[in-house]
Amino acid sequence: MSVKRIGVLTSGGDAPGMNACVRAVVRTALYRGIECYGIRRGWNGLIHGDIVKLDEKSVAHIINRGGTILYTARSTEFMTEEGQRKAVSTCKFLGLDSIIAIGGDGTFRGALALSKYGINVIGIPGTIVKRNGKSTTQDLNQVDLPDPIAVEIECLRKRVMELEKILQTTHKIEAGCIDCAGSSNLEETLMDVIREKNRKEGNENEDL
Repeated sequence: MSVKRIGVLTSGGDAPGMNACVRAVVRTALYRGIECYGIRRGWNGLIHGDIVKLDEKSVAHIINRGGTILYTARSTEFMTEEGQRKAVSTCKFLGLDSIIAIGGDGTFRGALALSKYGINVIGIPGTIVKRNGKSTTQDLNQVDLPDPIAVEIECLRKRVMELEKILQTTHKIEAGCIDCAGSSNLEETLMDVIREKNRKEGNENEDL
C-alpha cells in the first residue's frame, strides 16, 4: 500500500519526549513525501475533527519543550463503539492511510480498537510505567524506555522544567525535581540527583 497521508496524535498523560517524537514523525513523513496531520487532544480530537496540517515550521523549536504541542486528553467517548465509528469516519473523510499514536497502555488499547475497523495504526510508547506501586522505566511491550530524568536533562540545562501532572504519579522524578528546585546551580544539582539514583540502582559507572 502506498502511504500518502498520515495522522499523528498524543494521548493519555504527558510524558518526556512527546514533542521530540512528534517532530521526528513529521520530519520523516515530509522527507518521504507524505502529508502529515496533527490530531489534537488525542482520540477525542479524531472523533471531533480537531486536526491541523503539519509542516517543518509547525515542529520547529519544540524538541526542548515540555508537554506536547498536540495537547493530550483521555476520551470516554472513544471507548464506545459509536465513538470509534466516528473516529473511523474522520480517517476516511481526510483520507488518512495510517495513524501514529504516541502514548501508554490506554492509547494502545485505543489503537487496537481502531485497527479492528481496518485503520492502520502504529503505536509509539510515550509513558512512564508503574508496577506494584514502584516507578520503573522498563517493560512496555518489551520496549526499554529511557529514564525520564535523562530524557529531560538537555532541556533542564537551558530552562527550568515545568512541574506537570506527571510528577504526581512518579515519585522518583518528583523527588529529584524537588531537590533541584531551590538550587542556584540547577545543572550540577541535577547531576547529583542522577548520580545518587545510579548509585542506588548499581549503575555508578554509567556515563553522565
